[in-house]
Formats: sequence, structure tokens, C-alpha cells
Amino acid sequence: MFNGWGNAMFQPQVPPFNGLYRVFSIACKRKDLEEGDKILLPAGALDHLARLKVSYPMMFQVVNQATGKKTHCGVMEFSSEEGVAYLPYWMMQNLLVENGGIVNISNLTLPKGAFVKLQPHTTKFTELSNPRVVLEKALRSYSCLSQGDTIMISYNKDSFYLDVVETQPGNAVCIIDTDVNVDFAEPRDYKEVMAKKEAEKQQQQLQEPQASSVAEEAESEPESYFSKLGGGHSLSGKKKKKTPSKSPTTTRPGRPVSRLLSGSSGSSGGSSSSSSSSSSSSSSSQPDGTSSLLA
Repeated sequence: MFNGWGNAMFQPQVPPFNGLYRVFSIACKRKDLEEGDKILLPAGALDHLARLKVSYPMMFQVVNQATGKKTHCGVMEFSSEEGVAYLPYWMMQNLLVENGGIVNISNLTLPKGAFVKLQPHTTKFTELSNPRVVLEKALRSYSCLSQGDTIMISYNKDSFYLDVVETQPGNAVCIIDTDVNVDFAEPRDYKEVMAKKEAEKQQQQLQEPQASSVAEEAESEPESYFSKLGGGHSLSGKKKKKTPSKSPTTTRPGRPVSRLLSGSSGSSGGSSSSSSSSSSSSSSSQPDGTSSLLA
């Protein structure tokens, strides 16, 4: 019994999981894991973690000691080569590490997330039919979120990047089996896009009066052309020559019609009768008492 107590008392303590790994893009192994924050670790890491009282799901901190950049992630499986870890490329970009670089990976426990604020890089993401549903579906591939990280989600063959602006209750939180309130900050290019739309709107307003004036001119052109034809123009555009009309000659007041027809006032009786008959015929042709000269 003493020997058993002594063995238990002097049993060596298992050190925490903390080691250096050479990293490569996870697309080299499994392209489907490029979306999300799951990494691949070697089988030796599993043996070490099995001897520790770690909480599940397993969470890890990844640090690029050369730049001081760090992030947090989960693990998909322990199938990589010894001393090698495979990370999503977007995570390698956050860490500023290239393929073949060295990082430090350690195990830790993260608090359950309560609030996350994200900032899309482009306004195009907020213009989706339902960006919250798209985000909720994409975050199922993530175990945790770290303040200051930039995550990547895919939708309809488009890749959208979002900055993790704020996380509560800590700078890194677990988002598995928890209700997280998500808020969106103004997209990075929002002011630029709105300024561009405003410029396009002003340009359109300037073009509309010009277009309407051209349309009015086009509509009024046939009307003015035919009005010219109606005003005495020929089809060639030249004005027609006016033909002088013969205005009726009326008798002067006080002169009898017989004297205009006979040409003299002292005619003989025969001439007078002739004049009289002509006068009567002219009178019958002009009922208003005036007569015109007959050609």
C-alpha cells in the first residue's frame, strides 16, 4: 500500500501540450477543410493530449513567434506527419506565415461566446438576399473566433472576407453549442461604394434633361416640317410662287354702268337701247347692283 502511494506521489506530471510545428496549407491534404478553422495534427499530438485532462472540444492557440501574430482554432483529425501541421490558408495569412514556416501550437480552454461583431470587406456581402443565414451556415465550420482575425466564407462560388472586430466575453471565444449574438459593422468599402453611387446618380440626373430635350426636338421636327409644307412650301422646301388673282372691278360711285360699257355718254338711241339691254343683262348677272367688266 505504501509502495502504491509512493508511486502515485512520485509519478511524473505530464507537461502541457506545447510544441513547434512546420505548417503547410490544408488544401494540400483536404481542400474541403479550407473553409473553417479546423487543422490537422500528427498522431503524436493525440497521444500527448490523451494523457492530459483536456476539455472537449479541443481548442488550440497558434502563434507565429517571428511576427507575434496569433490565432485560435480547433482540430479535425490527427493524420498529419510528425512535426507537421496543416492549416487553412486564410489562417496562415492572418499569422503571416508561408508554407514551410514554423509556428507554436498549444492547447487551451476558451470561454463560450456571447457576442461577436463582424465587418465585411465588401458591401457585396451585405447585398446578399439574407447575409445572416449565409453567415450562420458558414460558422458551423468554425470552433472559435479571435478578435483581430479575418475569416473567410464561401457562397455561390464567391469568397467573402470578414474581420472579427469584437468578441465577448474575451478576446477569443468558443462558438460551439452556444447562442451568439452577431452584429455587423459598416463594410470597409461602404463609403467608397456610396460615393460612387451618388456620382452615378448625379450623372444620370444631368443626362436626363439632355435626353428629354433631344427627344422633344426629334418629336417636334416632323411637325415643323409639315407645317412648312402647309404654309405654301413645296416638297423641295422652296416657297411656291403666288399667282396674282383678278380682283373684281367695281363701278365708281355715281357712274352708271351703261357709261362704262358704252364708253361715251352721247350715244344714239340704238346705242342707248343696246346699252340698256347690256345693262339689264349685267344687272341680272350681278344681283347686288354692281357689275364687273366682262373680258
